[in-house]
Amino acid sequence: MRKSVLKFFLLPIGLLLFIATAVDGVQLWHWRRVQLQNAADATALGALCELQRSKADWAAAGKADAAMNGFRDGWHGVTINIENPPAFRSY
Repeated sequence: MRKSVLKFFLLPIGLLLFIATAVDGVQLWHWRRVQLQNAADATALGALCELQRSKADWAAAGKADAAMNGFRDGWHGVTINIENPPAFRSY
């Protein structure tokens, strides 16, 4: 009797913890993806603004904007490539 009571209470708790961990992992993955997209957008806009202003070092301006969003070139496996014109698609 005692073992069945323990199974009755512990099994749902374990299942709930597993589901909560899975949901938290998916949310973390989605949040990181949104953070990366925001940094990419800021990088492109920063480089574009610098290119329109002075045509000086627009790639460095874009990398500086990415660093402000937490993604520095060369840190923790982050590589930032800014190309004009785009390498993969027409514009």
